[in-house]
Amino acid sequence: MDNKNQNTHLYIVAAVFIIVGAVFLFRSLKDKALVEDEGFTDFNELSYTELEDGMLVEGEFIEAYDPFAETYETRYGIRFSDDSEQLYYVVPAGNEEEYETLEYRYIGFLCGQTWFDRMDDLIDETDEYYSDEFATDPVPVSFTAKVRDMTDEEIGWMEEYFISSGISEDEMDYYMHPVVLEVYSKEGYKAGLWVGFGAVAIGGVILVIALVLRAKKKKEEDVYY
Repeated sequence: MDNKNQNTHLYIVAAVFIIVGAVFLFRSLKDKALVEDEGFTDFNELSYTELEDGMLVEGEFIEAYDPFAETYETRYGIRFSDDSEQLYYVVPAGNEEEYETLEYRYIGFLCGQTWFDRMDDLIDETDEYYSDEFATDPVPVSFTAKVRDMTDEEIGWMEEYFISSGISEDEMDYYMHPVVLEVYSKEGYKAGLWVGFGAVAIGGVILVIALVLRAKKKKEEDVYY
């Protein structure tokens, strides 16, 4: 690779690192401002209609149901492992009044593998609670999460889940609400800031190296002439 092509390659790599870092910084600073300005809202006191895209919530799941979708690793468009990377669990959403009047809805809870055991235990306890009159209440699972609107694809997955459970399309609005809770740490933005600053710093170093090499090459050319 000649010096010109090498420099071009370094500029491109530097630009990629800086752009990726800037994106992480923008998102993390936005989340930091959201945490500091608004904090986490109590999920269990909210009506399902009050769940808004971008809202941060904390609370407890008192019951849960089988996942309606998953994400998994692929290579060249082919599933690489039988293991799920993330699962979309079905969980209820609604305040106390909506629970008492059965006006709550079901939403999605997207989480990674570290949550699977806790959520699977809650599913088992939920099943036992409704099938055995002597069963104790399920042990709630505490969480912090960020709310977002479902994509059209996610809505389709959840609708298929309910249809397979015997729910008709006409009844769908009485069962599901198209939002997803994504696990979010109260200090999750800090990791994003570190990644952002690190990527920008690496990009800056690569850019400096490219400029130094360019200046060195120009100096050599001037001496030669």
